[in-house]
Amino acid sequence: MFHSQTASASRLPHLATVVALVLTLAVGVMQSGTRTDTVTASTASVTTR
Repeated sequence: MFHSQTASASRLPHLATVVALVLTLAVGVMQSGTRTDTVTASTASVTTR
């Protein structure tokens, strides 16, 4: 059932990493809504690099 997904993940490991980072950021924003501007600033600085 997950054979195709596993193959895709194996061939595209960077995609899994990006998804993990996005989920981590989402959880961080949800757990600390008051630090949304800080997370946004951090994301902007990382994106700039």
